[in-house]
Amino acid sequence: MNSIHFCQAQQHLSLCIYFDEDRDDWILQFNHEVTAENLENYPHLETIGDIIAIGILTIQYCPYCGERLNNKKVTPDYQHVVLSHW
Repeated sequence: MNSIHFCQAQQHLSLCIYFDEDRDDWILQFNHEVTAENLENYPHLETIGDIIAIGILTIQYCPYCGERLNNKKVTPDYQHVVLSHW
């Protein structure tokens, strides 16, 4: 990570906006964390707050404050990684 974008609108969310040098794109990464309800429904999960899924989305603008982060045309790309089955 070379640069991180932070704005007041996103301060209470479980996400990070950063520039990925390997992709040469700005990335919005959000994490789905274990809740007490998850622990009841999935006995293989261990601790509240553990990350059970990650979503990664290439972005051109911050969806919270509207700041333009990337001056090039962005090719939409989305990845969803589920970690709860490990």
